[in-house]
Amino acid sequence: MSTPLTRLQLLQQLAQPGEPMLLIVLDGVGGLPQAGKTALGHAVTPTLDDLARHSNLGLIDPVFRGITPGSGIGHLGLFGYDVLETRAERGVLEALGVGLDLSDGAVAVRGNFVTLDSDGNITDRRAGRISSEEGARVVARLADAITELDGVPVELRLVKEYRFALVLRDASLGGNIDDTDPQKTGVPPLAAHARDEQSRRTAELLDLFASRAREILADEPAANGVTMRGIGKKPDIPTFQELYGMSSAVVAHYPMYRGAANLVGMEIIDVEGEGEA
Repeated sequence: MSTPLTRLQLLQQLAQPGEPMLLIVLDGVGGLPQAGKTALGHAVTPTLDDLARHSNLGLIDPVFRGITPGSGIGHLGLFGYDVLETRAERGVLEALGVGLDLSDGAVAVRGNFVTLDSDGNITDRRAGRISSEEGARVVARLADAITELDGVPVELRLVKEYRFALVLRDASLGGNIDDTDPQKTGVPPLAAHARDEQSRRTAELLDLFASRAREILADEPAANGVTMRGIGKKPDIPTFQELYGMSSAVVAHYPMYRGAANLVGMEIIDVEGEGEA
């Protein structure tokens, strides 16, 4: 009896390299009907209408019916990857998107600046949505003060506004850590919780980072604490070229989308004057 094909093996057999293709992702245009139509339905869209007339149209479930994915995972699903089998954490996508190399087995983290009161409870989970300029200044303060944690090299880089990427460069560290964002205000950030033995030291280092960050940023009016989300390591997955036999490139602005493209080996094209896309 023959061995059943995996989803990726099936896609490889079905792939038909040939004519160039353009995939346009209108992320975030969904909405509820107002006066009988959605906002997109009411809009005048001659360019999209023309594209539709010359395109193949249909509906797909990028992950699985009934599952509403985040944008990063959703994009990997649109690229044809089985995200139920191949998990890429938000921290990995954000770090790759801002140009941090994760090929050495480093642990990547998506960090949020938060506002803490005098008791250490969160009063704003996004630090008042500080500007990217302000976020860059606060990240620089941390990066200057924290270059390592218990001997493990650390890299920090702004993603956007209150979001930043944190990388711990030690391949021996595990990346199975729960988020420290409690998803509500009035309580302190959660302690990092390891889901396996290999990740126990990683959790300790992240708790140390959060403690040091609070000390360093104590005089900041808004961004005086941190929470951490989407913690993980870069997964070993086939590139888009290996999967489909096609070269690929992407035009995107936000780091997470660039990170998803980077993960699957797409060329990142910088376009002059590109906007928030």
